[in-house]
Amino acid sequence: MHILFVCTGNICRSPTAERLVQAYSLRHLDDPSQLTASSAGTRAVYGSGVEPNAALVLQSLGGDPTGFVARQVQPEDVTDAHLVLAMTGKHRATVLGASPRALQRSFTLLEARSLLDLVPREELPPA
Repeated sequence: MHILFVCTGNICRSPTAERLVQAYSLRHLDDPSQLTASSAGTRAVYGSGVEPNAALVLQSLGGDPTGFVARQVQPEDVTDAHLVLAMTGKHRATVLGASPRALQRSFTLLEARSLLDLVPREELPPA
């Protein structure tokens, strides 16, 4: 499964989420390629690294900001993702404006969290 995270500048929220998923996959999955992540911005600070304060938070949570480069979300990013998680409704609307076919696989983080509440715990994969 590939998850695309989307925020505005692609220097704080979405790269943090991307790198935390990558760290989780490496540490907890026998085959890390089963869960991959990328991120992009709706108004990316193109070419920038992770914002320094976000990088500190990311590192404190076990992620690695090394080598990250901010980029603008492209239609093919959305097409290639199994799941698109946007930080806000505005980010999701921007994604859907460019890629309307992603409607059933794109959510805000809060929407995704609410949907998970509907799934019985015993039906969720182990964390």
